[in-house]
Amino acid sequence: MILRRAARRLKAGVDRILGRNTLAARLPGIALGREVIVLGENKFTYGKNCFIDVRAYLNCAGGLWNDYRGHIAMGDNCEIGPYSVLHGAGGITLGNGVHLGPHCVLYAHTLQRDRENPEAPPVMNFAPIVLEDGVMVGSNVAISFGVRIGRNSIIAPGSSVVSDIPPNSYAAGSPARVFMVAAKKESAG
Repeated sequence: MILRRAARRLKAGVDRILGRNTLAARLPGIALGREVIVLGENKFTYGKNCFIDVRAYLNCAGGLWNDYRGHIAMGDNCEIGPYSVLHGAGGITLGNGVHLGPHCVLYAHTLQRDRENPEAPPVMNFAPIVLEDGVMVGSNVAISFGVRIGRNSIIAPGSSVVSDIPPNSYAAGSPARVFMVAAKKESAG
């Protein structure tokens, strides 16, 4: 096992030096900043005109601890800001036109302990995160597992989103609260 791991690292180093098998070559059609890391590429889908900025980290599948069941899906015209972390063990879906600012953190799983029996091993819980079309997320935002953010909503910088946000909302704070919902336009007729 150790030899196999060392051989894989050596091959990856040689491929990197020779320009073979780079992330950009394995993910054609997506713009990547420097030093982007995408683990579980086979569980990663993306639309047209997507951009992942400098040093973003995407773990699309999870690991042995969740049988690699996760995924990350990006719609068209999406952007993931620099230094953002997306851990899709429970599934993360970004709709069309979604923008994540710098240093955002999305975890589609959590570790929970039994309060009545603290000696018991912790339990992993998985739930998908969904950001519907047109969502804008400011910098340094944390989004917890199981959250759905409705279309065209804006999340203020520094917020911590732990519950669903309705469409056309402006939310801020820790935990994030909805401060404003855009009114629907009446059609003239």
